[in-house]
Amino acid sequence: MLVASQRAWSLSCAGIPGGSGDYYFIGRPILNVSYNPLTGKTYMTDDFGAGRVWEGDSNGINVLDYNDYPNDIVVVPTSNMLYYTMGNNRVVKVYDLALGRAVMSIGVGDSPRGITYSSVTKRLYVANAKSNTVSVIDANPVSAAYHRIISTIPVGSWPWTITVNETRGRVYVANKGSKTLSVIREDRLVVMGQIFLGFQPGEITASSSTNKVYIINENSSDITVLNGNTDPGVVQTTFTAGSDPWGIVVNPTTNSIFVTDNVDQTVTWFKQDVPPDGATYSILDTYTFGTPLRGIDVNHTTDQFIVASEDGVLFDGLPPCDRRYMDKCLELRRDDIVDDAAVETFMECYFHQ
Repeated sequence: MLVASQRAWSLSCAGIPGGSGDYYFIGRPILNVSYNPLTGKTYMTDDFGAGRVWEGDSNGINVLDYNDYPNDIVVVPTSNMLYYTMGNNRVVKVYDLALGRAVMSIGVGDSPRGITYSSVTKRLYVANAKSNTVSVIDANPVSAAYHRIISTIPVGSWPWTITVNETRGRVYVANKGSKTLSVIREDRLVVMGQIFLGFQPGEITASSSTNKVYIINENSSDITVLNGNTDPGVVQTTFTAGSDPWGIVVNPTTNSIFVTDNVDQTVTWFKQDVPPDGATYSILDTYTFGTPLRGIDVNHTTDQFIVASEDGVLFDGLPPCDRRYMDKCLELRRDDIVDDAAVETFMECYFHQ
């Protein structure tokens, strides 16, 4: 592995909600992120020309692989495998984390973009933008069809992003060209319905605890909420998130929704007011960064998020040395909750970033 050239800042005032924020400036655009809850590692794609695939945590980040425009990425913790779509090719690349190297490429459709994994069926679903299809890959290590295409499903025009609700066994495909959502049944591997959205869908995420699907509207600042309790689902409500929302993730454990904004350079933390069926969402906090933001993932246990930016990546859920937390850090020191070292680390970070 190659160690990236990086400059890091840390927020180490223990006791501040959200933990510590460690930001690594690498001067390259991180696009998508996938968190491994078993190891605490995060995996990232970088789509700048001869792109890179990264591994990292709050201790630093390393380059795993060089590729031609890697796009979306997903880690499968139980098999220790990493999968990423090659946007300029027709393959999903497979990286064995135990071996420390890429082991194969799986042929899919034209211009694969979004990828998601179902831990129930042990399958990968890949949105092929130019083929208007979804490729289904067997990702069960004990299966005779391991790492083979087991189905190719026609969907709408220009499928870009994709997510799965493992509770109901439904895969949701956001089709940019047709402005629709295709809903696939996992047990039959067929499209059971198309939902006309009336807007170009961006990133998409689903909650396995409330059966809600959250869809970014690329033509506005709205997040559309689909109620997936019935098939194929009905639009329940919308809520507003920033000026140009880019990435979105839901934590089904806490019902938190985190949305990144490319223009406002913020992460907005929403929460469903009355889960599982409430139709209103409140803002709990907004974190401001000094760079446009992209993909995001979340630790389901701690609610700490990992966010990609145009020039680096932030771990553990707080902006680097955010001004609002200086007063909080000093309050914690006055109350003897933290020691002088915690305050000194924060101050050094704040005044030297």
